[in-house]
Amino acid sequence: MLQRDYLLREAERFARAMSEVLASIIGARKGGIPAEQLFEVADQELANRTDIQLREVLDASPEDILHLLTNQMKLQPLHLEHLSDILVELADIARSSPTPVSEKENPLELLKKAQIILEHATHTDTLYSMERASKLDQLTHTLTQHGKEGETPPG
Repeated sequence: MLQRDYLLREAERFARAMSEVLASIIGARKGGIPAEQLFEVADQELANRTDIQLREVLDASPEDILHLLTNQMKLQPLHLEHLSDILVELADIARSSPTPVSEKENPLELLKKAQIILEHATHTDTLYSMERASKLDQLTHTLTQHGKEGETPPG
């Protein structure tokens, strides 16, 4: 019982930290900080609050992203969902940036990783989440549209 309570508290703490990271990114973006610096803000916030290194996530190929997140970082489905939200926000930042972003910060690559992460969370979580399913549908639709039109996905 005590171990379950501890794990629940840790999961809630981590989810709260991930939400704070996302809020920091959005707040910095609204403050007019350039895209390159927003990626740095996200990296620093994630490292400080969750010990996740954004650079590792960005550097991982779509094929290797799940191994990194679930085996090395030991993230659970709820954590993965929050990280996916952060990647979607970063994709929107990269898409709207007036200056080109690096290949690792390419909006399409970020959205593909977010989709892979959400799909994994959906298939491994014991609880069904309508919100997660909606996010996954939106990502799939956006990526499908991008494939048909050959342009940068909308935010």
